[in-house]
Amino acid sequence: MKKIVSIFCIAAAFVFASKAIANDGTYGIHYNNTGLWVDGYWENPETGERSDTWKSGWTQVAGHNQLIGAWHLNSTGQAYNAVKDSSLSLGIERNNTASGFDYGTFLYDTGSGQIVANSETLIGSVGAGETGSGTSIAYTAGDYVGVWVEYDGVRYYSQDSLNAGHHTETFGNNAPYGYTELWFDDRTGWPGGQAGAPIKILVTGVAPASTGAPLPGVLATMVLCGGVGGYLRKRSKAAERVEQ
Repeated sequence: MKKIVSIFCIAAAFVFASKAIANDGTYGIHYNNTGLWVDGYWENPETGERSDTWKSGWTQVAGHNQLIGAWHLNSTGQAYNAVKDSSLSLGIERNNTASGFDYGTFLYDTGSGQIVANSETLIGSVGAGETGSGTSIAYTAGDYVGVWVEYDGVRYYSQDSLNAGHHTETFGNNAPYGYTELWFDDRTGWPGGQAGAPIKILVTGVAPASTGAPLPGVLATMVLCGGVGGYLRKRSKAAERVEQ
């Protein structure tokens, strides 16, 4: 019985862990988020049968390009357009600030050119010279998302039009496939940081994030396995006392 439970727990944990960390590249960021062309067809609404040519009473399904990733980066490189439900993963790769900074994401309204009210969300904080990583809240397809950092009491945005006197730049040329590099820099130099680029963040897309707590399935499995395991250990000890 004990072996069976152990095998079940290991298998269950493996399944849930695989789902939790699975990222086969389909959640990346791309300047051109269009993949291979998929031809359209005609479909029989009753039987589901397909045809390459027109048939009376059948429904036409238009051709389309496959999506490469979960995020599209526009030509300015200042904000990210979600094309499927997902989160952004931010890795701090360079931090030449004197006192560290907070960082997070926000929703951007392309119509008004302003930040959506109450949408600025903190991801994490790093101290002077520290690096690290964090994941944003889950966004839905169609959201237009930017990144911000707050340094020395002032908040700066990846959307350059929102900044006063400071500038941000995004580069994808040297980043790995599905990633983009976000630089927060001021061409005249930031206070306490080296002129040019005190902050560099490597950004990519990932599966929609939870609140950071264990996934419900993982938690349930841990509780179940822990409870059954404890029960079996108690039974084993009780049996030992009886035999003595």
